Amino acid sequence: MSVIKKNTPFVQLADPDGIKAMRALSAKNPNAASLFYLMMQYIDQENCLIASRQVLASKMQCSTKTIQRSVKYLKEHRYIDVFRTGTSNVYTLNSDIVWKADGERRASALLQGKVLLDLDEQDEQTQTKVRRGFKQLELIK
Repeated sequence: MSVIKKNTPFVQLADPDGIKAMRALSAKNPNAASLFYLMMQYIDQENCLIASRQVLASKMQCSTKTIQRSVKYLKEHRYIDVFRTGTSNVYTLNSDIVWKADGERRASALLQGKVLLDLDEQDEQTQTKVRRGFKQLELIK
């Protein structure tokens, strides 16, 4: 029987490359840095997050154009990879910069993602369930 390690909530920065990358990002593109930090906050144990531009813009209190430009910058500079799923994206953060799980799982991450949804984007029935305590999805309220 294998034992699954339970980590406390944390995010690791690779030393020294991840730290250098975050300092450079913060200096060169503060909006992209803010978005990357937001993604770091919500990634799962495989460094993945599924979210629409609208929900990221809502969480950052900015426009979807700002999100679009920031995602483009992060992708071009290899901070993230982006995969499409319907009207949302699957974002995977570069594990050479940041990592959330234990080091043994870093090289063999699966593409699984935590879903970040906006309560206002949901239908009335789903909103009612969430307000009554349905906790299977994390929703921005």
